[in-house]
Amino acid sequence: MKKIIQALVILTISLFIGNACNKPSTIGADLLPDEDFVELLYTEDVALRTSTIVGDSVRTYTPSISQQLSNYLCGRLDDPICGESTANFSAQFGIISKPELTEPTVDSVVLLLGYADSGHVGELDEPQSFEVYRIEEDLFTTEDYYSTQMFATGDKIGELVSIIPNVSEDISLLVPYIDASGYLQYRDSLFSPHLRVPLDKVFGDSLLNFVGNPDFVGLADEFTQFLKGLTVIPASHNTAMLNLSLNTISEIRVYYSEPDDSTIDPRPKELVFPIRSTSVKTSGFQHDYANGEVQSFLDTTASYIEDFTFIQSMEGLFTKVEFPGLANFQDIAVNQAELIFTVVRNTDLDIYPAPTNLGAIQRNENGNYYETRDFEYADNTNNIRYFGGIKTSTVIDDNKIIQYRIYITSFLQGVIDNRHPENALYILPLDTGEQATRVVLGGNNHNQYPVQLRLTYTRL
Repeated sequence: MKKIIQALVILTISLFIGNACNKPSTIGADLLPDEDFVELLYTEDVALRTSTIVGDSVRTYTPSISQQLSNYLCGRLDDPICGESTANFSAQFGIISKPELTEPTVDSVVLLLGYADSGHVGELDEPQSFEVYRIEEDLFTTEDYYSTQMFATGDKIGELVSIIPNVSEDISLLVPYIDASGYLQYRDSLFSPHLRVPLDKVFGDSLLNFVGNPDFVGLADEFTQFLKGLTVIPASHNTAMLNLSLNTISEIRVYYSEPDDSTIDPRPKELVFPIRSTSVKTSGFQHDYANGEVQSFLDTTASYIEDFTFIQSMEGLFTKVEFPGLANFQDIAVNQAELIFTVVRNTDLDIYPAPTNLGAIQRNENGNYYETRDFEYADNTNNIRYFGGIKTSTVIDDNKIIQYRIYITSFLQGVIDNRHPENALYILPLDTGEQATRVVLGGNNHNQYPVQLRLTYTRL
C-alpha cells in the first residue's frame, strides 16, 4: 500500500512541474502560512556518464514452468555494429507411450520445431543451414541452465542445407492415409510454419530398437537416459536469427513400416517423441564483437566514446549509467526521476530491430545484478507504466524519433541517501533471452540527443 500511495503522489506532483529548469513553484501557498509551503524544484541539468559493457549471462531454463522462456532463439547474425552473434538450441525429448513393434523398418526421421509468430531477424531471404548433434551429458529438469551453458555432443545426426526459412506461411505436405477400400493414398495437408531438419535413419533405427526392446518399460527417465537430448547449431554462413515456439510443433517424428502379409497396402506408421513442458530446453549464446563498431567502445579506444551507447539482447550489451552530477544534490526528497534515451541509429531497424521494452538493474556489494525497486514494483504489480522503458515514437523539431523513458525515482533517492554499493544503473532489453534485438542510443555527450535525467524534487 505504501508503494501505491507513493506512486500516486508522484503522478500528482508531476502535474505541477513547470517548463523551466531549476525554477521553484509553491504547492499550497494559498492555504498555508508562508513558513509551511512546499517548494517543488525541477531540473534537467544533472550530469550523467554513459558507457557500454558486455552483459551478464541469461537464465534460459528453470524448473518452474511459469518462468520458462516463451520462445527460443537459434541462428546467426553478422551485424556491422555488434559483430557476430550465434544462438544454439538444445532440448530433451519424451515418449508418449511404449509402442508395440514388429520388425520395423525406418523410412525417414525428421526434427520439427515450430516458428514463433514474430521475432525472426536478419536477412531471412538468404539461405540458412543447420546441423543437429546428439547430447552426450545428462540434463536435469531440477536445475537452472544459463545462456553460457554448452553441452557435450557426439556425432552429427542430421542437417538441413541452404533453405529459405518460411516463417509466416503454413506448410503444405503430403500426408498418407488409408482410403475406404483399404489402400494407401496421399493428400495435401497444411501445417503451421515450422523448421524441418532431416535426421539420419541410423539414429531412427536406434530409437526404434530402444523403445521396442522388451526390457524398456516405457518410463520417461529411462528414455532420457538413452536419448539425453539434441542440440541444433546454425552454419557459419547463416545471416538470420530464427525464433522458435515450442507451443506448436516441437518433436522428433520417426516414419516406419512393418511387414504385412495382406494384399492391401500396410497402414503408414509413425512414432512421435515430443518436447514436453517439463523437458529441459535452452538457448546458448555466443558473441564476437571484433568486427563490429561497438568493439572500440568496449575497449575504450573510440574517440567519441561518450557520444553513443549500445544495448543488445542475448546476454549481449548493457548501457551503464552513472550519476556524477548528483553530488550537488543533498538533503532532498526525489518526487520523480525520469531517464530519457533517444535512438540515434534507425536506418536498419527492419533487419536489426530495437527492443520493445528496456529494463534497469543494479549491482550489490558482491557484484551480482538485481532489479531496481522501481522495476520490481512495476513487475510485481504487472503495471509497466510505473516504470516505463517502453519504445515510443515522438516528434522533436519536426523529426520523428524513437525514445525510451524510464522512471528511476526510488533508485535515485537511494543514490542521494548513499544506500547503494554502486551508484550506477545498467540498462538492458527486458526480453533479452528470447528476442534478438539491439539499439544505438545517444550517450551523455551526443550533440543532438544526449541521454537526459528529468528530476523533480523538494528540499528537506
